[in-house]
Amino acid sequence: MNDPGPICGFFFIVFIIGGISAIAIASAASRSKELNETFAILARRFKGRLHKAGWFQRPSVTFNHQGTWVRVDIHSTGGKNPTHYTQVHVGWPEPGFRMEVYPEGFFNRIGKFLGMRDLEIGSPRFDREYIITSNDPGMLRETLTEKAQVTIDSLRALRGNAQVYVAIRNYELLVKKLGIIDDMATLQRLVDLTLMIYDTAMAGQEKGIQILDVKTHTPVLSDGAASEQVMCQVCGDAIKNDVVFCRSCKTPHHQDCWQYYGKCSTFGCGQRSYRRKRSKKSKRRK
Repeated sequence: MNDPGPICGFFFIVFIIGGISAIAIASAASRSKELNETFAILARRFKGRLHKAGWFQRPSVTFNHQGTWVRVDIHSTGGKNPTHYTQVHVGWPEPGFRMEVYPEGFFNRIGKFLGMRDLEIGSPRFDREYIITSNDPGMLRETLTEKAQVTIDSLRALRGNAQVYVAIRNYELLVKKLGIIDDMATLQRLVDLTLMIYDTAMAGQEKGIQILDVKTHTPVLSDGAASEQVMCQVCGDAIKNDVVFCRSCKTPHHQDCWQYYGKCSTFGCGQRSYRRKRSKKSKRRK
């Protein structure tokens, strides 16, 4: 008669693994529900649209502010141990201006925008505490007013992790805060502070820049993006040919610029593999 011990042990292990998997699935479902509820409240407060979380994506909210588009979402770096950021994107009317601001020691940026270096804006404390890069020092100083500096300090202090990333590029102002923000008060504070940076910059620059219809330039970061509507983050030129997309965050690049930079140029992504835009023929075959 065969010993039932090994068989019982096998089914016991399967039972334990199944139980752990069920708990993990239930926990993920509960987290998605909580995030959906928080983002739904945000959508209602800003009279926007909620895009609910699913099995393979997290929720996002889109709305209009002062005639421009705003998107609030969550970005993951992917991989076995992903890093998550809560992000606010706001349409920016000046396509040629680029800027990065983040605290000294905020992770380690391996590279900066091509041809740019750490700049100073004339504020000793802010210059000392932040890495600042831009392709236009004059507009940089107009954008980083004293009020904007205080607002960035408030963003840095949010959630107590002292980490924030602020950039202007590709027709958008982008603010990234480390972690998934799932409580409404903190999420709204993140959005309010980001909009404050935008409003302050627009108030100070509306006489000096040509306002475009930024609603028609909303960047769609996917392989279906209209490449003429987005700028390469490495060289700053419009992407019209030889476009490749980051496999993690879908950000478009010139192929030559990707190869020069060695990886995705989106802060905190780090993906080293890209994919090309699928042709219409291949889409039809599917």
